[in-house]
Amino acid sequence: NPSVAIKELSRITKRGGHVAVTMLANKNVISSFLSKWWKLEIKSKDLYLSYFKENGIQVNETKDMGPWVMIKGTKL
Repeated sequence: NPSVAIKELSRITKRGGHVAVTMLANKNVISSFLSKWWKLEIKSKDLYLSYFKENGIQVNETKDMGPWVMIKGTKL
């Protein structure tokens, strides 16, 4: 569950600490194949960004990398 994982990241990160998370998020042929192979449900990048905000992590950078998205942030 991504929301639980991001909540835990927020809990263990000190104020001012940095986090970086890479996840399968972009809907394309590769991500569709990988999600079926790994039995995952693909979530949108916007949903992951909202999880960061809800848990007190300021998003500093997002980077699309094929089927993946990397989100970097700082704990507020």
